[in-house]
Amino acid sequence: MPKRTILPDTQKFEFCVYARDNKRTRPEFVKWIEENWGSKAITVPELELALKKFILIYQYRTILSDAMIIKKAKLLADELEVSENKLYFSSREARSVDENVITVSLPLLQSKCSEYPLDHIYNIDKTGLFYW
Repeated sequence: MPKRTILPDTQKFEFCVYARDNKRTRPEFVKWIEENWGSKAITVPELELALKKFILIYQYRTILSDAMIIKKAKLLADELEVSENKLYFSSREARSVDENVITVSLPLLQSKCSEYPLDHIYNIDKTGLFYW
């Protein structure tokens, strides 16, 4: 069975635009994705989904550092009986934000957001532009 690659929504959109405008074979599309985003196939989809669930649950409760996510991934791998030599743990995006600023600002942001109903709070980032 071929390995699966899961792309974030922004990359899915970009890929759809590229695929619409460029008729290629499947291997050519895979090569294009790897060249543009360095995406690697996911070797253990169950681990990926379990880690995604963890992040979705805790992302608004605390600041999830790379070290914390990697530690949780290793614990989940143990629970799923996945040998560590089958996995490669890497950091997420390059550091572009000072985590100390986030630590100080997050409680302020949470306090401000608590003044509004949840259906009036929107997360506008690069992916949000595609839904306007």
